[in-house]
Parts: sequence; C-alpha cells; structure tokens
Amino acid sequence: MDFLVEFQPWSRAQESVSEGKNLFILPLGRIDEREEHFVWISEIIDYDISFLSTDGVSHTLESAKSLENVMVQQGTTFEEFLFANGFTNVCGSPDTKANAEMLYNDRGQAWLIPEWEGLWIWNHKGFDQEINLGPPVMNTIAWLAASKDSDPALIDTVSTALEEVLEENLLEAIVATYTQPNEESEEQE
Repeated sequence: MDFLVEFQPWSRAQESVSEGKNLFILPLGRIDEREEHFVWISEIIDYDISFLSTDGVSHTLESAKSLENVMVQQGTTFEEFLFANGFTNVCGSPDTKANAEMLYNDRGQAWLIPEWEGLWIWNHKGFDQEINLGPPVMNTIAWLAASKDSDPALIDTVSTALEEVLEENLLEAIVATYTQPNEESEEQE
C-alpha cells in the first residue's frame, strides 16, 4: 500500500481531511466537536501531555498559569484544554517546531506538548539546553481518522494494516525512537 505523506499546519490539515476524499489524519484527538467530521478508524496510542521547560522547573498546571507565556500548538485539543482551565498566557504557533524554537530562545517559559513528541523535536533540533519535563497534566488517545467521503474498501484496507502494526507492538518501538537523541540533528539557527 502506497501513501503520500503531507505535513500541514494542524488546523489546515484537519480541514483538508474533513472536507476531502480518501484522506487520513493522525494523531487526532477524538472530541465532540470533531465527531461528525471524520470516520474514526482506530485508536493509535494513549499518551501523556506535559509542560516542557528550560528553567529548571517541572511545571504543573497551576505553576504554568503564573508564567508570562505558555506555548502550545494552535488548533489542538491541548490549546482548548489550557483555555478551559483558565489560562490567559497562551501563545504559540500552528507549527509545533516553532514552539520549540520559542522555548529555546526564551520567548516562552513552558511548552505544553505530548512528552514523546516534545522530546523528539528537542533532540532532533539539537538544542543544547537541558529540558525539564513536568508531571502529566492530561492524557489523551490519538486516533487515525479519515475523510467522511472515503472509499469503505480503502478504510478497511488501512484498518487491517494498522491492526497488524498494533498487534506486532511495532508502534511502541517506533515511539521509543522518538525520545532518543538524534545523531543527525538540525543545526541551531
């Protein structure tokens, strides 16, 4: 099975898939507002969301409220979570790597992100600052979803292939590689 993988700003990616045909998106959080816009194929992974920082502090939900700026990827359930919990200091970008650069360049004090993703980006960028990982502030389940206007046979094929990956525990091995230092990291700008 061949796929064309395309990375887009998160809000645009959701819109493209929800309005498109035979398109897939992951990892997508399953929330009420999205329910009717996608065909929900399978849970992919259950993961923790934490604050990452470079100030030597492992920020909690409460301590992060007092910071000047908290970065989060725009258009995500994490952003909605912060607003629902009374945060008024939220800033960020639709590009999560830009949020990492903001943290590295001291334009924000904490970054709310899935732990494995944040560690991967930090390692991949080759940043020399030590990263602090706060306790999990939320947990979510990532889903593979498809356009409502998708061929049922294609959805069945993708679903079957995904089941094989999940049954063979390949996903855990893939995710484990995300938190390892990257020997060929991007140069710091």
